Amino acid sequence: MLSNQKKFCGGMKGFYITLAVLIAGSGCVNKGLKRIEPVSSRPGGRPVLQFLFSFGSGGSAPGEFLRPGGISIDHRGNVYIADTGNDRIQKFDRNGRFLGQVGGFGWGSAQLSGPADVCARTSLQVYVADSGNRRVQIFDDRLTPLSEVTGNLGYPVGIVASDYGDLYVSDTENDRIVKIDSFGRKERIFGDFSSGPGELLAPRGLTVGPDGNIYVCDSGKDRIAIFDSFGGYLGSIGEGLLLGPEGIDIGPTGEIFVADTGHHRLVIFDRKGNPLGGFGNQGEGPGSFEEPRDIAVDRDGFVWVLDSGNNRVQKFRISWMKTKY
Repeated sequence: MLSNQKKFCGGMKGFYITLAVLIAGSGCVNKGLKRIEPVSSRPGGRPVLQFLFSFGSGGSAPGEFLRPGGISIDHRGNVYIADTGNDRIQKFDRNGRFLGQVGGFGWGSAQLSGPADVCARTSLQVYVADSGNRRVQIFDDRLTPLSEVTGNLGYPVGIVASDYGDLYVSDTENDRIVKIDSFGRKERIFGDFSSGPGELLAPRGLTVGPDGNIYVCDSGKDRIAIFDSFGGYLGSIGEGLLLGPEGIDIGPTGEIFVADTGHHRLVIFDRKGNPLGGFGNQGEGPGSFEEPRDIAVDRDGFVWVLDSGNNRVQKFRISWMKTKY
């Protein structure tokens, strides 16, 4: 068992590492070279992302977004977007084609108020952090309303479901994580002022790792905080490297992908928390970002970045370039 003082980090040797972007049809270019310390190489090499396509633009029509906050991929590869500024959830296929939507401002069933996150990864159910209404709404995969969870959730801005049906909700108003069991009952609270080194400040996106641990974007402390499923603090990664991270996911081979929102980039860590590289810079072109707020890695290893400031989603393929240092 790790002590609550242990940091998930690599060695202290730092050097420049470039995450190359292969823009389709244009060869290999380097985007947003950043200095990342500490840094360590993955045994198989360094990550390389190939830009595939993007979809979305600013607006309120189907397929358009306004300050979207969350993204999730279901088991069929469909993409769900929490279109925060338009008070709705939109659904797309794996090619970015619009399939449907639910919402519209309000507090009734199937109405939403500033939904900040969505989770569709573990079952046929879709969970929505209906932030302005201080509740979680649950839909089926056709976006038909099923039920809701209310009661002392604060201001929920992040949501993830475990393989066992438990929900973890980031309550940014009260700087804590709320765990809800499969029966919709609030089971425990952690990350609040009683958590010592694990105390959170403005937690945002979160995910569940293959080991059952909870990885939380502790945006106010510029780090990723890690807890076990009972709320015990295990350590952190990314301190001194991240700035206001808001989105996180774990790929099928265990790498940790973080939307480093304040730096307008994506940062990748290995499963031990060693930084592998940074990708992207501030801008509007392919492979550039404007306040990316969330990230999702599907079962096939494709990387989907919610480029919130540009009101779009960008899709990438990841591979590993063998290197010798």
